[in-house]
Amino acid sequence: MSRFLRVGSWLSLLIVAVLAPTSLWAQLKDEIGRLIEAEGNVTVITNDGTEIDAVVGLTSNPSEGIPIKLGNTVVTGEYSTATVKTIDEGFHRLQEMTSMQFGSMAEQGEGKLLSLFQGMVYFFSRQSGKEGDYKTDYVNAAIKGTEFVLWTSEEEGTQIHMIEGEVELTTTTTSVTVPSGFRSRAIGNGSIEEPQPIVKFGSELEWFYYYPRILIVEDLGLSPALNSSLGDSINAYNSGDMREAVSLLQEYANGVQAGDPGEAIYLANLALSVGRVEEAEIFISQGETRFPAEASALRALITIISGMNPELDSQTDDSATLQLARSYQVQGQGNLSTALQLVRNASEFTGTPTAIILARQSELLFSLGRYQEAQIAATSALELAPKNVTAKTRLGFLESVAGDDFAALETFEEALVLDSGYPEAWLGRGLMRIRNSRLTEGV
Repeated sequence: MSRFLRVGSWLSLLIVAVLAPTSLWAQLKDEIGRLIEAEGNVTVITNDGTEIDAVVGLTSNPSEGIPIKLGNTVVTGEYSTATVKTIDEGFHRLQEMTSMQFGSMAEQGEGKLLSLFQGMVYFFSRQSGKEGDYKTDYVNAAIKGTEFVLWTSEEEGTQIHMIEGEVELTTTTTSVTVPSGFRSRAIGNGSIEEPQPIVKFGSELEWFYYYPRILIVEDLGLSPALNSSLGDSINAYNSGDMREAVSLLQEYANGVQAGDPGEAIYLANLALSVGRVEEAEIFISQGETRFPAEASALRALITIISGMNPELDSQTDDSATLQLARSYQVQGQGNLSTALQLVRNASEFTGTPTAIILARQSELLFSLGRYQEAQIAATSALELAPKNVTAKTRLGFLESVAGDDFAALETFEEALVLDSGYPEAWLGRGLMRIRNSRLTEGV
């Protein structure tokens, strides 16, 4: 599968999509960076205790982001994520239920010390040899590198996966150096585990992959009663409003038995949209006996996004959802025409147009250079689902192809308001800024 759908794509988009010139930020004495992405419940706590709703702040001012000053803390709630870009060109992606303080004004010389109180952070920088100091309740981490995952909890202490670079972990009793491709852990008694090779990345990385929407709710044939109980969430999902749709998940604890197999598959789809793969797997297992095709499709999507080629059951081809999953599989093999035919098959199964299918058609038509058809599909998708970020972003690329960079930039901005974590919208906005000689804002 193309890395465009994987975390690598998210990184490349952040590389080209910067919200304000670094030179300007550097002039702000106590500003350490900007919060540039927030989904769900994200709060910035300032040094005087003021709490800022990051989602609201970004909606009102998406171009500039929210200033993060030395000593400020960013807190993410359940089903929530945030990204902070620091003035030294580093990106910190915070997982749900994370609390992280960016620097400290309290003591001389602690300005660059970042404290992870709880949760998980993924760090990336395009500058080689990037140095930074991090602190948790269990260990100090002096990092020299460009990519790592750090997380801490009362139950498991502090763990680090050093993807690129090295880190020196220090406690009151010992010190250990962890090189690229290795992992380690510090626990409450001051001990640090010897570094071990990272054999396979698991749930510590799955949460920041972007999982495209493939579930066609009509495939589930939900009962009137279930349609009523899930109605608000389904309406939001079909309109492209994933923030509202996902709020339903907050009514369920991990592993709770869904009341209906169709409900379980729908909840699995929502869990995937916020990167909760383990929770999605639980719901999939609860619904797969009744809906094997849709369960297979969601599992295939997980496999595709993780960079592997899934095995899809050829005996269950009468599902629009499964056809969409297959389209991503063959797209990853470079066969765009077959991918487009699979999407058209999905449209035939539904009988009536759906925004998710039309938006997917628009993506593939654009990739095949069939711009007029792509325009029609994207516009039709937005008529059905005004908040469909895929279709909105595709219109931005079409405006760019037509030579209207100003309109394209505005459209990409609008797409990021709909979904501030959507990779292609970041890419489009960054490219428009670079094309218009705003290099410091786009590179």
